[in-house]
Amino acid sequence: MPVTSPTRDGFIFDREPAYEVRNGRSTSLSNASAPRWARGNGESGGPRAGRTLTRPDVSSNTIVSVDWAGLKRITSSAKKPQFIKIEIFRLAIERVLRDGAITREEINQHYTGRASSGITLILAQVPLLEVGGRPQTIRWKGR
Repeated sequence: MPVTSPTRDGFIFDREPAYEVRNGRSTSLSNASAPRWARGNGESGGPRAGRTLTRPDVSSNTIVSVDWAGLKRITSSAKKPQFIKIEIFRLAIERVLRDGAITREEINQHYTGRASSGITLILAQVPLLEVGGRPQTIRWKGR
C-alpha cells in the first residue's frame, strides 16, 4: 500500500513503504528505495533501471539506477555513469505545472551538471508532457 507524503509545496508524491509488517515482523521490500514510477511492469513511461531511451538522432541514454536521490544514466557518448539529482526533475515539473512550460536553457540555468538533454529525454517519456520547438521546451501535451 503506498504512503502519501505531502510536500511543503502542496504537491503529493506517492512512495512505497520500505518495510512490510506481517505477523508482528518487519520485512524489507525489494527495490523499496526506488520511487513507484521507477519500478513495476513497464506499463507507465517512467525511467526504469536497464531501460534505454533513444532520440530521433539515434543518440541514447541508458538508465543505470533510479532512487529518491536521483537517476544514474550512461549516454551513448560516455563511458561512465552520470548522476542527475532528483531536484532538477522536481523543479522542471513544478515549472510546467505553474507556468505551463520550461526550456532546456532554463534547466541549464538551474542545473550545472550538463544534463539538460537527458532530463528532457526522460521527461518526454511522461505521458502528459511533450518536448519540442525551438528552443527545446517541455510543456503539457496539447498546450
